[in-house]
Amino acid sequence: MRVEHFKTILGVFVFGLAFLLSVLVVPRPAVWDCSFPVGEKNYVTIQDGPFQTIPSRETLENEMDACAVDDYQCFIAQYTEEIDADPENYLAYFNRGWYYNADEQSDKAVKDYTRAIKLAPDDFDSYLNRGIAYENLDKKELALKDYAKAIELDPENADGYFYRAGILDDRGNYKKAIADYTRAIELGGDDAATYYNRAISYSNNKEFAKSVADNTRAIEFDPDDADAYYNRANAYADLRRYDNATDDYTRAIELAPDDADAYRSRGELYKKTGQADRAAADFRKARELDPKQ
Repeated sequence: MRVEHFKTILGVFVFGLAFLLSVLVVPRPAVWDCSFPVGEKNYVTIQDGPFQTIPSRETLENEMDACAVDDYQCFIAQYTEEIDADPENYLAYFNRGWYYNADEQSDKAVKDYTRAIKLAPDDFDSYLNRGIAYENLDKKELALKDYAKAIELDPENADGYFYRAGILDDRGNYKKAIADYTRAIELGGDDAATYYNRAISYSNNKEFAKSVADNTRAIEFDPDDADAYYNRANAYADLRRYDNATDDYTRAIELAPDDADAYRSRGELYKKTGQADRAAADFRKARELDPKQ
């Protein structure tokens, strides 16, 4: 089982280019991992999150001219200047917090989001992004509280449910996680990441047919998502639909030929179905790709 995937939460985005960070996909076990730069949802297919207005068009143009899109320190310095000029500018704190998170300085991001919340206590995005920053710091109880507050502030926004569901699944509350993912879909979070993650929760809850259906939906959004094929193969195998499982493992390998897990899992399936030569070949390939396993 692959780890949960994440959506893009852009909040106040300070330039018009929706640049996207590379994703992180970690093999089994299925654990919630928020070690990536936040502001991004860790998924192969990324969907933009909520937007707000920027301070001014002039500021936007100046920042785009002055900073490369991935030069986080440059943006941090610019927002620090804005804060020095106006310590009550909550947008500057929010935006600097976003770049601190992107630069993997989540402790500083938390401080800036906290300041933004003091200046704008009803801001959904600040609570949501501070929750993600807390997850980066492995402070999941605080993250859970921030997601709950975000949902309270805007119960019609899918993102609060999506992020809360990840922690619920991690804690073994699979039914509640499924409920949150379902609510996110109902509210417009109809994207590959949400279906993919709900599929993981369904598998964790032993609802394998529903996991197959959600992984299929994720594949419809992104036909090149090797992880969705891999996870659907696992669900097919649990349903004893071995031909379908073999096909999906094979497709996952075609899309990600360096994935030792896919070779190993297909090898186990070959072994189970009496195809010893094919099983041995897959196990050899898996060891070649990942000698530690």
